[in-house]
Amino acid sequence: MDTLLIYQHIPDLVQIVIWEGEQLNHCLERNDTHYIFPKEDEHSPGDWQEGKKGCIRKADFPEGIPIWKSFLLHFWVGAPHPLGPNWTLSPYDYGEFGDGNHYLGRPCLLACYRS
Repeated sequence: MDTLLIYQHIPDLVQIVIWEGEQLNHCLERNDTHYIFPKEDEHSPGDWQEGKKGCIRKADFPEGIPIWKSFLLHFWVGAPHPLGPNWTLSPYDYGEFGDGNHYLGRPCLLACYRS
């Protein structure tokens, strides 16, 4: 939840948030109205999130992190981000499998050295 706290202090300066898969899932689960706080959240110092609880921006939690600023770093085939493959970053080119994740590799490795 450190990510949420930092975002809430400087939202205009945050261009993107790159999440590890489990952390994005945890953040998304916090937006569920039936969310039960896990043990590590129950005794957080200062009980910082009383009343409205959330993580990702929604109608009744406008101070949350916008989902369109949230990218997921994912090392395997598939696009687990709720917005799909354009928000799923991959260090490998899985294009042959048809998932279309955003490949972070070197797309001009051969083309750059041909000229």
